[in-house]
Amino acid sequence: MKMLSLPINAIVVFNQGDRPQPRRFRYVERDGSMQDVNVDQVLYVEEKSRLSNPIFIYHCQSTVRGINRRYELKYYLRDARWELFKM
Repeated sequence: MKMLSLPINAIVVFNQGDRPQPRRFRYVERDGSMQDVNVDQVLYVEEKSRLSNPIFIYHCQSTVRGINRRYELKYYLRDARWELFKM
């Protein structure tokens, strides 16, 4: 997996008392085109803290352009922002 650290726009489900669940996200490719990805499966979630900012790291799997790929999404709780960390 390559480290990308790209900001993304995400569609997320928030359930009361549970962490957010990503369903779909969009990011900009190097050539400037937009790529939409449906989150097929969340394999597991890690909880970490960076400078007292809680972070959820989602290890996911999806079919992207016909290829089954694994990737990591990060959610920064205090900033309420998502990033495609590795793909």
